[in-house]
Amino acid sequence: MPARLCAWWIALAALWLALDDTVAFPELMTGAAAALIGAVAAEVVHSQHLVRVRVKPSWLRYAWRPVVRVFPETARVLLALLRQLVLRRPVSGEFRMVPFRPGRPDGAYDMTRRALAKTAGSFAPNTYVVGVDEEREVMLVHQLEPGGDASDLDPLELG
Repeated sequence: MPARLCAWWIALAALWLALDDTVAFPELMTGAAAALIGAVAAEVVHSQHLVRVRVKPSWLRYAWRPVVRVFPETARVLLALLRQLVLRRPVSGEFRMVPFRPGRPDGAYDMTRRALAKTAGSFAPNTYVVGVDEEREVMLVHQLEPGGDASDLDPLELG
């Protein structure tokens, strides 16, 4: 447990430093305290066995796709904003469905796969994964500026 707690604290403190971008002493102390609170929370969740994470390495073979999509998707959102502001054209977002086999609701691998698909699909600013419909076996996605194919909506291809 102490090693996992330390690992969480280091990861969260590093995230704080990356986001805060200052090394002023009060900020460092605030970041250390916030990282400690987050690490303790992670340990409490882990000890309760509420969340089980099981990742297959093959799921991460396309982990680069969401990062690469950030810049073109940001440009699409900015263009939509400019069209709205300058041309007074309303944005026509839409919901889309992507085939997605949800697996077992309580299976650790399936829960992790669904969480990864939702996170990766929502990483770029134009697309937001609303959820997975287990009955229809689809992932519901909203796009502000519709476009792209299924690999844009499920970039890790976990469906």
